[in-house]
Amino acid sequence: MIQIVITADLTTNCGYAKINNESLYSVIPDSRADYGIVLFVKKNGVFDYNLSDFTNSDPWYIPIVNHTPYEVYAFQVPVWKLADVPYAVHSVVYDISTGLFWHNTNALGTSTVPGTGTDWVQIPNSVGGYGLFNTYASSGATITLQQDCPDYSLSKVQCDDESICCKTWRVCDNSSNTEIKRITIFDYNGNYISTTTIDPVVSLCVNIILPDSGVYIVGIEWEADVLDSTDISQYNSFLVIYEYCQLQHCAQYLIDQVLCSNDPCSEVCNPCNQDAIIRQQNARTELNRLVALFGTLIAMINAERIKYLGYYSYNATRADFVSKIGILMLQVNEISIRCGICTSAGVKATDNPTFQQVISTSTNRSSGCTECN
Repeated sequence: MIQIVITADLTTNCGYAKINNESLYSVIPDSRADYGIVLFVKKNGVFDYNLSDFTNSDPWYIPIVNHTPYEVYAFQVPVWKLADVPYAVHSVVYDISTGLFWHNTNALGTSTVPGTGTDWVQIPNSVGGYGLFNTYASSGATITLQQDCPDYSLSKVQCDDESICCKTWRVCDNSSNTEIKRITIFDYNGNYISTTTIDPVVSLCVNIILPDSGVYIVGIEWEADVLDSTDISQYNSFLVIYEYCQLQHCAQYLIDQVLCSNDPCSEVCNPCNQDAIIRQQNARTELNRLVALFGTLIAMINAERIKYLGYYSYNATRADFVSKIGILMLQVNEISIRCGICTSAGVKATDNPTFQQVISTSTNRSSGCTECN
């Protein structure tokens, strides 16, 4: 009989715990298929029916509340097999054919199939079955866990169409309270942009769409405590967003133009196409400038993120550093908006059909520049 061993992984996602089965089935003839496993979960010392798992599948993903202690009890019993009959009184088995757990109550033992007679009693699919497993299961294990995620988290929304989610971010409330939160977006100078709310009873997360690339401050406060949403001083918790997807698209476009385009002076096009040469020279110059500025920008962003990791305050020192990043971002945006394409004033490179075609092609390719053309 193999002793069950379970471990908890709390790094998968805030709000969930991954329970792993680490039992050493490979060291003796038995295998995982020879056993049924059930989980019971206590939250704050009280059994939670919704977190009982009778599915016999692993690993298990259980929803948990942030900053809350949990105990997970795992019980392992053998699968019922005709070759193992008769079963002694109080044997507990898992029946693969029904997907249910059974307890033998016949004092003389039984050779019947679970569910076909009165000897076997189905163990209730609730926390009420804990006592039977705890008393009669052949193997058990217990772990304690508590997830302490940051109260608020920020992530970039990913999707197949970058034109839709390029500037879309998700703010999540990981705190353990149910108060409605006011979520307000400011630019790095503290100027109001937009506001929304999170009601944890309805959903823990909300998507926000930024107006453009740049540096933004997300102010978070309990709804009841905000008298003026447009006033940044009304907020006590802050997250900083660095949005530069336009810059990434421009860099991709310029790389394609410099490294993936046909040589304007190749034997295919002779004499040299002077317009193509000028376009490549412009692209190369802009790419050099962009790489230099982008490297500095990312270094400053990483320095800020590391220094204030886990901090929600926004004091004068942090505001000054973020403002410097914002100013540098404006310089980078000037290049990324133009992106090596000479257009009339006020026209973005992203409005240029050539830019759109190159981005579409390069986004769909699978292995480097050889597939650009």
